[in-house]
Amino acid sequence: MDSLNNTVFNSLTREEIIAQVDRICSTTPFNRSDRLRYFLKFIINEYLKGNIDQIKAYTIAVAVFDRPDHFDPQTDNIVRVYGGKLRRELKNYYRNTGKDDAIVIIVPKGGYAPVIFHKDNVPVEGREMQTPSDPQFMMREIEYPSIAVFMFNNLEENKNSSSVRIGITCELIVALTKFVPFQIIGPLTKDSNKEVDFRQIQSEYKAQFVLQGWISTQGSNVKIIVALSDTSTRKKIWGKTYHFDLEDTSLFKIEEELTGQIAAAVGDGLGIIFRQIKHDTYNKHITYNDVTQAVFAYNTAWFTQHPDDWRKAYTSLKNAIKLHPQNALLLALEVNVHYGDVMFEMGITSNPADRMEALATKAISLDPNLQIARYNMVVINSYFNRKEACIREAKIVEQMNPNHARILAGCSIALTSVGAYDLAKQYVERAKQLNPQYPGWYHFVDYMQFFANGQYNEAWLEVQKIHIEGTFIHPILRGAILGKLNKIDEAKLYIQEIFQIKPDFLKNPRRSFQALFVTEKHMDIIWDGLCLAGIEEY
Repeated sequence: MDSLNNTVFNSLTREEIIAQVDRICSTTPFNRSDRLRYFLKFIINEYLKGNIDQIKAYTIAVAVFDRPDHFDPQTDNIVRVYGGKLRRELKNYYRNTGKDDAIVIIVPKGGYAPVIFHKDNVPVEGREMQTPSDPQFMMREIEYPSIAVFMFNNLEENKNSSSVRIGITCELIVALTKFVPFQIIGPLTKDSNKEVDFRQIQSEYKAQFVLQGWISTQGSNVKIIVALSDTSTRKKIWGKTYHFDLEDTSLFKIEEELTGQIAAAVGDGLGIIFRQIKHDTYNKHITYNDVTQAVFAYNTAWFTQHPDDWRKAYTSLKNAIKLHPQNALLLALEVNVHYGDVMFEMGITSNPADRMEALATKAISLDPNLQIARYNMVVINSYFNRKEACIREAKIVEQMNPNHARILAGCSIALTSVGAYDLAKQYVERAKQLNPQYPGWYHFVDYMQFFANGQYNEAWLEVQKIHIEGTFIHPILRGAILGKLNKIDEAKLYIQEIFQIKPDFLKNPRRSFQALFVTEKHMDIIWDGLCLAGIEEY
């Protein structure tokens, strides 16, 4: 192992780690599942070789599951499914057979790189391995009836259905969170050919219900099959097939019909009297097919975080805004695209920062109760380093809907950037609870806090879970921390990547990463890390 991992993991030897892996693999279910066993051994071997950056869904799919070179993790969930199973079985092992083992191996959510440590030196990621009887490490119990929502699947092979299924799933989750007595968890994903493991969903996420859906599209006609199941009985308690024409039916009406019937099904089973949902004038926004398509395109971009999808979302939004210039939702979503463009310099628009605040103010004036519009003020105040205003707006946004995981996580990033660490941590932990399969960028909160506190080893562990490849922020995050750790040879690879993506980086480097790191303190420590990594030599 390299010196970094020796430092973090108490100089555990290669032989000790391999022996621990063999011990785990000799127990059930590892000794009954070749794939699970190979999965664990592959990531450990790559870890021991120092190839942590190569432990990704693609490399695992090719090496462990014999997937072809053109494997696409967005359409094939095999690695994610087995990754979740590996995490669960490691937890079970250390709670039972391995409870007295000296060496602990975990695979934190958000990636597949293992974390290995001695049980007497438990890092943050390892606390979930502690026995459930220890109240310090127990998960917070779900306060309300909870529904685990799975990403809707296509009924047939139709690439045109992808944006519709992602869009409807994401919008449905937001709509369901407006029912105060519900705890909405998701979107979760699974292999389309596999059945939902209700026992696992109930145990791991404390969910009482599972919502699944299947979608097919033909032109503007959409067929949606929805099923709600009880995790304790493993039986479907409600289901229905819907037929909609997006030319004639608004997305809001689809949401309203689905959420109303789902609420009734859960309410009938538990005897809950639901508080009347407060419509936030969403029905004023989503009443046209072109608007619906723009919302779907935006949700797809948020889900994939791919620059091409952000460009498609911007084009779709601008086309819809030409027809509906007073639509607050469209204006609010456009602000989000501009902010993403500022953050990652995707070149989608010219001078995106100049338009954000005026658009956000206009959206709020048109609809003060639209949460996404208020959320824009959180990120804008963060961008301009208005800490108190950022905190104030974040609290307003959280009160509007405390169950919207994506917006809570976005607020946590903005709050971290201005140094409001405690509130940021509170929001991101809530977001993780609501979306257990959260994306890697959630880890920025812990990364930045560790970095700012001089806990460079811990920051390095966190940054390895953040995957925003293709943007210059990705190598900046990693190169800076490696510079602080004096891992110069490794850091140089990321320094080179910065200049491959942005050749003129040194003309005004601080301006390039100011949008994310915001404060002088943050920019100073990032720049210092990059200088230690040798960036000024280029």
